[in-house]
Amino acid sequence: MSNVLNFTRPSRVSEQPSPSRDPTPDRQPFSQVEVLHMNATLEIAGAITLLEATHLRIRKMAAEIANPSIKAKLQGDLRLIEQMLELAKSKASAI
Repeated sequence: MSNVLNFTRPSRVSEQPSPSRDPTPDRQPFSQVEVLHMNATLEIAGAITLLEATHLRIRKMAAEIANPSIKAKLQGDLRLIEQMLELAKSKASAI
């Protein structure tokens, strides 16, 4: 037992518990780089999911447009977005 005292208040003194030992001292927790990588991967996946949902909503709205030239341009833009989403997915899976 440790002889170190922890002074919480001037009128009260409590004995500080001894530090516990890790049963597996050679096992390191995730490094900061690994944690940042995992967080970035999750954030990218969430962003892609949000973009896909937004894309589907826009595609549904585009189906209701009566003007054929506006509808054709919007559908072309949506196809470009689909290609970019596929590229983003492939790059995200390679991380």
